[in-house]
Amino acid sequence: EYGDAATPGGVDNKPDTFLFNVTEDLLARDVCSYGYNYLYEKIETPTFDPVVKGARDENNLWRGKPHDFTNDVKIKTILFDQILVSLNLKEYVQDVGVFDRAIAVTGERSSVHFQGDQLVYTKRGDFASDHVPIWAVLKF
Repeated sequence: EYGDAATPGGVDNKPDTFLFNVTEDLLARDVCSYGYNYLYEKIETPTFDPVVKGARDENNLWRGKPHDFTNDVKIKTILFDQILVSLNLKEYVQDVGVFDRAIAVTGERSSVHFQGDQLVYTKRGDFASDHVPIWAVLKF
């Protein structure tokens, strides 16, 4: 967002100078795009709530620290996906969100392992992705 690849990750608390992250408001509200399949494995409703309280704080807690994701991280959902636009498009952003339909978080996971540098499926599931789509509407 600042045009500097060496900028450390973390809570954004200064004005953007290069790009505008349209998903920052989602992040501030603990909306996530990764990890729902672990929360909603047996979902029976047509949609799900994309807010996972504490997700942003938990993600920032471990930023830059050695950790074991499986054992240390308590909230595994995060806003992993981002949409960045040039600053001159910022005024045109009308809406942003996460695809919250159950179809995005249901299905059977695949089981994989590596043989050398080859990915081998031991079970091929029908789960679409571990991420749900995020979207933005720009009106010109």
